[in-house]
Amino acid sequence: MTTTGPGQEVGAEALADFFARTPRLAVAFSGGCDSSYLLAAAVRAGCDVKAYGVRTAFQPAFEIDDARRLAAELGADFELIDADVLARDEVCANGPDRCYRCKAFIFSTILERMARDGYEILADGTNATDDPANRPGFQALAELGVTSPLRRAGMTKEAVRAASRDSSLFTADKPSFSCLAVHVPKGEIVTQAALDAAAARLGVEDGKRPVGGSVGGKRPVGDSGSCEARNRPGRFVLETDRLLLRELTRRDFAALCTMLQDDEVMYAYEGALSDDDAQAWLDRQLHRYARDGFGLWAVVLKETGELIGQCGLTLQDVDAQGTRGVEVGYLFCREFWHRGFATEAARACRDFAFDELGAGEVFSVVRDTNVASQSVALRNGMVPRRTFVKHYRGVDMPHIVFSVTRAERGARVGR
Repeated sequence: MTTTGPGQEVGAEALADFFARTPRLAVAFSGGCDSSYLLAAAVRAGCDVKAYGVRTAFQPAFEIDDARRLAAELGADFELIDADVLARDEVCANGPDRCYRCKAFIFSTILERMARDGYEILADGTNATDDPANRPGFQALAELGVTSPLRRAGMTKEAVRAASRDSSLFTADKPSFSCLAVHVPKGEIVTQAALDAAAARLGVEDGKRPVGGSVGGKRPVGDSGSCEARNRPGRFVLETDRLLLRELTRRDFAALCTMLQDDEVMYAYEGALSDDDAQAWLDRQLHRYARDGFGLWAVVLKETGELIGQCGLTLQDVDAQGTRGVEVGYLFCREFWHRGFATEAARACRDFAFDELGAGEVFSVVRDTNVASQSVALRNGMVPRRTFVKHYRGVDMPHIVFSVTRAERGARVGR
């Protein structure tokens, strides 16, 4: 069980009250959405605040660039500390406690430097959505006495993003991006070569920002982006707590067949596909990436690097008249059912459609017999709107059209 401390009690203290009693503090600053808002709020409250960033081999350069830019825009005092995490055997062993040991190293590094500068309180950007059960780093926060004002104020990730928009911070809609070490398979020693390989898989080698991760602009539906982004295979698109979504490649054909040729997985499609049909399925996704800039993406389990499903966005008919809409679709290997992966991935794709593609309404069109997929649509905040019949593989298939509008999403998640 992950330990949490009094500095992480949800809803214990309003943010304004924290700043009133803590007029002088240091902020552990990564340049991400949460720590950026915390720093901005502290500056706005008139606090004597200094931001400390720690640069290690685990971060791509764009993260440091964002931290520098945000601090400069706020006029905040910012110090970047270089730390050799690859010299820490307890971290690079990449055991189950890697995240805890890394956080302990990072925060200890900041605490030592800030003490030299006369700061006594260290705050970080942990929010009320962060789950201690999935984040061993909480234990390091507790042991080192780090406080998390956003979490203590009860601010969820969505609340932080909304407040960041109100403050005109360019980080408001910045996608979350975990460190490169997360993408090194558990148990494999973390080396510079392993980190470079992870960066290449994510499309962030040489410090590049990942596809779908640009800050400060949204791409309209149907705009496929640059030729370089479209044609680069396997590019990173989205990340959630447990999953990585990337473009499919032809090398994924065998893994795709695990799903597409399983009768139980494909029961809503009238059974398993042939090799030719599976190849056509993959070809459609590659064509969609080039034409639309999106499609069904590979869903990869962070912990193992295994491809466990598909989830993404496609343009589909959403009524009998042929009206086209952006649809969230999902399909997972049977052994990974009933673990919440489909809902986790579908929510990320829904938000990508609204926040990156500029969609006004997002759909899931589900066969009327597919109760499990209907449940995912409902958990994704969608409601049934209508039914119509689709024709596939010589069969008339009644479908239920689920959808959520931008306004409805905003009302339900506080955007």
